[in-house]
Amino acid sequence: FPILPKDCVDVWSISEADILALGLLLDCYPREVAVLDIGTFVGVSAFFFASHPKVTRVVTIDPNPTVADEINDKSEMLGVQIDSEPLRNLKVLDVARAVLAEFPDENRKVQLHEGTVGTDRIGIQEDSSAGPEKLEEPISDPMSDLSAEETLVAFVDGLHTSRGVQA
Repeated sequence: FPILPKDCVDVWSISEADILALGLLLDCYPREVAVLDIGTFVGVSAFFFASHPKVTRVVTIDPNPTVADEINDKSEMLGVQIDSEPLRNLKVLDVARAVLAEFPDENRKVQLHEGTVGTDRIGIQEDSSAGPEKLEEPISDPMSDLSAEETLVAFVDGLHTSRGVQA
């Protein structure tokens, strides 16, 4: 996606320091883990988790706004405003899905979901057409089928509101 401003993607994606710390944390687990990644953006954290040898699967959930809306909504923090016209209706999970498709090993481990986590309706988007699974209700237990050999790691990477984190 050459049309996406790289600096916006870099600033808004998981940092290298967080990746290093999370990698060390995952290395310490005595068994395999399943990861619940809350807040996908363009899939950098989902890709990282799926790349780790101890991670068996990644369930990543995002309300799936357009990329332009997501970046422009944070324009004060990012210090940039982008023209939404060239990006049109490109949504964050469209980018994540396209990027993951280039990496079949990691892609097999990742499940993209549109919606929110928890018991409150916090902002489910309308259209997911041919993309990620559409959730009519928030996911209250997306990892209910954990095996006895898996540990759940939840990474709250998005929905940085009080209600979002609590859910």
